Amino acid sequence: MDEDFVRPFDERGVTVGGDFEVAEPELHHDESYLGLVRDLAAASMNVVQGRGATVCAVLRGGPEEFWVGLAPHNQLAHRYALRISRVDGAGRTRRYHDVLWLLRDGESRRGHDRSWFEGLPVVGWLHGAPVRDSGDFPELPRLEMVQDSLRTTLLSLAGEPAPLPAEHAPRLAGFSWFDSESVRVYVTTPAEGAVLGVDLDLPAGTEVGPPVGTAAIPDLMRRLADGVPVEWRSREHRAPDEFCDRLFDLRRDTTEPTRSS
Repeated sequence: MDEDFVRPFDERGVTVGGDFEVAEPELHHDESYLGLVRDLAAASMNVVQGRGATVCAVLRGGPEEFWVGLAPHNQLAHRYALRISRVDGAGRTRRYHDVLWLLRDGESRRGHDRSWFEGLPVVGWLHGAPVRDSGDFPELPRLEMVQDSLRTTLLSLAGEPAPLPAEHAPRLAGFSWFDSESVRVYVTTPAEGAVLGVDLDLPAGTEVGPPVGTAAIPDLMRRLADGVPVEWRSREHRAPDEFCDRLFDLRRDTTEPTRSS
């Protein structure tokens, strides 16, 4: 790994430097979070049935939280994100159904009282989208979701989620769909000891969500199995974003280094 991309660790084990705060190396072994990425990638379609809110990003904002972006009615111009703590008030690690409930709850609140929702403090920015803390929502009785119809539908279409890749293999660590023609995918790989961001073209005609489940992702993983390919060096951005250590632009229609967003 180039020295330009090595940054010191703070007391939480998170690399820091300049304006960047980068996911800690343990991200590769954080199977509860990586499992959420896997499941929420499949949910890159209607989160609230009938409302058309698309999951457009899943990223770990820090060791104890993750950010999930939503695009109401599949409109990227109206994206927002929720900051969600990895454990709930009872100290339990949040799972897929917990997160799905929070996303539905947030989109329902936004739809019913837009001025209240948009008046909540902005706690960060996810590629230009405001991030609000789900912990700022008032306490309400939790919905019973023993049999979640959305998850059942997704799994009936895609089958049960595949197990995570082996620890020695690259793993999908997040994605962000903030451009109508491309998606940024995040991968952890032991060969690099880093979080890599990669910009990829969306397939022609993509209308709902990023192509996280397409053949492009397994191919990307295979290419990274032995480290960053030499031919990628000319496609490396001069500076990564705040969610990765290195950033590459593999889109076909660009000749300049990937834009920072």
